[in-house]
Amino acid sequence: MKLKGIDQLINKLEVDIDSKSDNLLKKTGAYVFKDVKLNTPVDTGRLKRSWKMDKDLNKVTISNNTSYARHVEFGHRTRSSAQGGGVKVVTGKHMLRNSVERGKVLLAKEMADIKIFGGD
Repeated sequence: MKLKGIDQLINKLEVDIDSKSDNLLKKTGAYVFKDVKLNTPVDTGRLKRSWKMDKDLNKVTISNNTSYARHVEFGHRTRSSAQGGGVKVVTGKHMLRNSVERGKVLLAKEMADIKIFGGD
């Protein structure tokens, strides 16, 4: 027994879900990208300008190719050249981590708003 129109419904659902998930991926990626740039500390501006976003089929990659990006993100230790030496700890700014966490909140909210049947 074959239900009339079920194949068309399944095809429409697949297209709708693919389209909505692609839009959601782009929106969330753009949000995180903008947020990380806004929250990147500026000395010369090189770190902030070096953020890049690439979108593949099912993922968004946000990266920074400066050699010191990880030190700013996670923190690091320095040695004082002053008399007595000593080690100073520079805490991380966590601009990417915090932006990703905010992006997860946006993603969860947007996913809850997606309607498959009778939705836009």
